[in-house]
Amino acid sequence: MILATGFVPYDPEIKPYGYRRFENVITNLELEEKLRSTAGPLVTSEGNDVQNIAFIQCVGSRDAKLNHLWCSRVCCGSSLRLARLIEARQTETAVTIFYIDIQNFGKNFNQFYHKAQDQFNFQRSIPADIFERDDGRLQVSFADSQTQEGREATFDMVVLAIGLSPPQALSDQENPIDRRNSDDGFIQIPESSTGIFAAGAATGPKGIAESVASAESAAWSTIRYLQRSQA
Repeated sequence: MILATGFVPYDPEIKPYGYRRFENVITNLELEEKLRSTAGPLVTSEGNDVQNIAFIQCVGSRDAKLNHLWCSRVCCGSSLRLARLIEARQTETAVTIFYIDIQNFGKNFNQFYHKAQDQFNFQRSIPADIFERDDGRLQVSFADSQTQEGREATFDMVVLAIGLSPPQALSDQENPIDRRNSDDGFIQIPESSTGIFAAGAATGPKGIAESVASAESAAWSTIRYLQRSQA
């Protein structure tokens, strides 16, 4: 048996960012769908061109209150890629990225990141909350990383870079397979497992290349197990 259950995107509704209450607060997955559906400029729910957009990183990841201590690995690259796509389509749009730190994953990431630093405004701070103003714009409150003083900034749209979480079914303790889970809810199966293997993001957050490599490893482990059992 190979468990390749994947992951589920974190639902940010409980966060103080107004997701599902403010139409112009969306997730990175929803932004990607918006950009894929049209070659035109990114617009707000009111139909206005987005002039000022913010990305908030690590929403649902690296969060002790949620007991989600892991890094989701793909969020930094995803946000930077989406930000660059927006900038290429509408050069007048200002991009701000709120972050804890930028995680380096993938080939040529350093070069990609250094170029982004010249293009976008990086704020090393995670916002406390978001309010919708009377004009429909979004007011973001955060602490300045240099002075630790409270600051506010206003945006047309805010994008939440949501983390990767284990599928809910994997936390069902009545399933004997699930007892092999690690403390974070992802699958952790010992090398000596008798015929049960795991691959991809089921074992923890992974990008595409890492998931492919994990799948290949699980396939080879399965083949070796079958060969031993037939010997």
